[in-house]
Amino acid sequence: MAGISGSDPKICLVAPDGRAYGLKETSASESGGTLTRTYSVDASASPANGTWKLQVADVYPDGIGTLDNWSLTF
Repeated sequence: MAGISGSDPKICLVAPDGRAYGLKETSASESGGTLTRTYSVDASASPANGTWKLQVADVYPDGIGTLDNWSLTF
């Protein structure tokens, strides 16, 4: 789950082996605001043990946002 406020972010889950799993792409039709959502992904190709990272990027100029929290459940 990710709780994000700001503009339209691209979100990826990065596994300990470096493999990136796309959770959300940017969309020109989104106006930003607060995003509170649960994403599901099949990450069984990567090891569960190790450090998982959430990668959030705003691809639009002057975009500002805040990642309030996130969690990962297997």
